[in-house]
Amino acid sequence: MTNDQQILDEYLLNEFFEILTPDRIKLFGQIIDQRTNHITVISEDIYQEHNASAIIRSCDSFGIQTLHLIESRNTYQVHEGIARGSNQWVTLEHHYSEGLSSEEIFQQIKNRGYKIVATSPHAIEYDIFNLPIEEPLAFVFGAEKKGVTQAAIEQADYLVRIPMYGFAESLNVSVSVAIILNEMRNRLEKSLVNWKLSNEERLKTQLSWCRNHIKSSELIENEIKRRYLEKML
Repeated sequence: MTNDQQILDEYLLNEFFEILTPDRIKLFGQIIDQRTNHITVISEDIYQEHNASAIIRSCDSFGIQTLHLIESRNTYQVHEGIARGSNQWVTLEHHYSEGLSSEEIFQQIKNRGYKIVATSPHAIEYDIFNLPIEEPLAFVFGAEKKGVTQAAIEQADYLVRIPMYGFAESLNVSVSVAIILNEMRNRLEKSLVNWKLSNEERLKTQLSWCRNHIKSSELIENEIKRRYLEKML
């Protein structure tokens, strides 16, 4: 982010805060302090609305700010009754695979510094309790019934399993997401890892929250920018 863009974004956020109630501003401050991009989630062609929506809600509940959506075959559909508005607080990054292979999408995420973690009941070396968490982790969850793709397995830096003690070999995908995020969150809280958002991420995230929360935010933002530019002349 350039210095000029940062100054404009800070101005925008301050102006948006003039519209919000003090309680809402306080809530934003409390929640942004608990958000992380050290852990992120990659959804591979999840197609059932209730699973897709439950995953977003789990990301919000456990403070995971970004959810990557690979939509090679299926469009990610959100059921508002299940998501309960979580989709306005979680950053959704859509990857439609237009002109890109799944391998290239995973590589793009790796280039941001993430280790790819594929969930598999057959993983041997790592489970959710001993998986290294010092480096940023991107957990891949595959489509219902099929699980993660072969591309995800091949691109994975780690294979990880959820320990299970019954006859069933696997869990519903949204349940798996909730269990893993809960454990990763607990481990981050107890670690020395610097897992919180950077100042730039905090600014962008709160701007996104304001845009999603305030009615007619686009019109208001345009007016704020107009006034800002007039001041700069």
